[in-house]
Amino acid sequence: MEFLPIVMAAGTGSRMTHLTVQCPKALLPVGNYPMIYYPIHMLERYGFQEVIVVVFDAYEAEIRKVLRENCGVTIKMEFVGIPHTEEWGTAETLQHIRDRIQTDILVVGCDLITDLDLNQVANVHRKHNASVTVLLSKLPESGDLPTPGQKGKSEPEKVCFGTDELEERLLMTKTVADMDEGGEALSARQLKIYPHMRIRTTFTDCHMYLMKKWVVDYLAYSKDCKKMTSIREELLPRIVKKQFPSGKRLKKSRSMWKKPVSELEQDLVDDLSLMIPNINELPDIYAFSEHAAEQKKSSDIKKLAQEMSSWYDPRGQEAVENDVIRCFTYIQSTGFCMRTNTIGTYCEANRQISKVIETLVPGIKGKGLIHPSATIKDKSQIGPDCLVAEGVVIGEKVSVKRSIIGKKCIIGDKAKIANSVIMDDVVIGESCIVMNCVIGSSASLGEKCELKDSVIGHATQLAAMSKYSNEVITDVEGSMEV
Repeated sequence: MEFLPIVMAAGTGSRMTHLTVQCPKALLPVGNYPMIYYPIHMLERYGFQEVIVVVFDAYEAEIRKVLRENCGVTIKMEFVGIPHTEEWGTAETLQHIRDRIQTDILVVGCDLITDLDLNQVANVHRKHNASVTVLLSKLPESGDLPTPGQKGKSEPEKVCFGTDELEERLLMTKTVADMDEGGEALSARQLKIYPHMRIRTTFTDCHMYLMKKWVVDYLAYSKDCKKMTSIREELLPRIVKKQFPSGKRLKKSRSMWKKPVSELEQDLVDDLSLMIPNINELPDIYAFSEHAAEQKKSSDIKKLAQEMSSWYDPRGQEAVENDVIRCFTYIQSTGFCMRTNTIGTYCEANRQISKVIETLVPGIKGKGLIHPSATIKDKSQIGPDCLVAEGVVIGEKVSVKRSIIGKKCIIGDKAKIANSVIMDDVVIGESCIVMNCVIGSSASLGEKCELKDSVIGHATQLAAMSKYSNEVITDVEGSMEV
């Protein structure tokens, strides 16, 4: 494809800190593979030859090794490290790597797991010559089970997405809170072109964005974007809002350029800072969108195609000519699509991954979901929707349902495990009961422990007969926190 893919893997996992305090979010296991593997392999499946992977510099070597040696990734990966002491948002990261970007881009988060046909999203982007195309999902992200370690139910912030009647053109994106406060009215021109708008709060922004290169230039150079940190929360709403300028606004933006249009060359005259030394005189968003090199080079061809085409746009010729910014969506309504950015969605992804792992991971199909090196003693029952990794030892009369068992785990006789994620090197004692829990790597449970809806941190040791419900138990530097 003609896009440069960028995988954002430098998030702190702020909504799942009990799991990421000792493990980078990108390496948290989903179906016994690090979550970053799934978007990387998706790019491989669709023929990409190279990818930029943005990580914290402290974890770069570890992530590189896991992807190459443990996961067999072959795509060329250019790692860009950012300071692990910083908390950069996705917009700030794009500004940081702008010099590496010479074409349109595909931005995807490391926590997206989907069986999406990527060609369908690209086709929407190409068909409409979109400035930005956003992947949304109608699929539910979490099940009916409570979130481990969380007392009470917390509702995620809902976002309103406004689309045209065909659910293709993205006309609005605002949080429900902003909608309740009123906010700015829609422009008269937008209402004229799209008198009917569908507003939904049931879509999930999957953090996959196809963008024109001029959007990155605008983000990097415009004074409007200097304080932006997030693509989803700041950059995208601004671009969506700016789609329908008046003719007067467009005329003013054109006058802001210091050189005639005919002299503009690729990459915004190589560098906008050379063209306009005074930062206060930078062109606005419409000047960026109108005079991006790719749009300019293809303008004559598009004009000729419109003249020769019998296609009719019911919005009118004025709308077609003046839509210098176009935002569209692709909505995934079937298949598998989840963002593992909270403990709740992380657990649900692990519960459901067995249904699609043969599609998402090459080489697994036909080999079963239990690794041949695992040892399972008599009268133990492992459900068909479970994954058991290599080197696992499971005792007698053990019951495992809808759960993931990581590498080299030892599970004692008569233990019962359901709806849980057990990471690598965990020891679970005899007759333990583990229901809807996440147990971090190298943790140890004594005999007859009873855990429900809880999170056990990495390397945490629980005494025999411990009982916890809706708790977070971590043993960091020797101090137990409950």
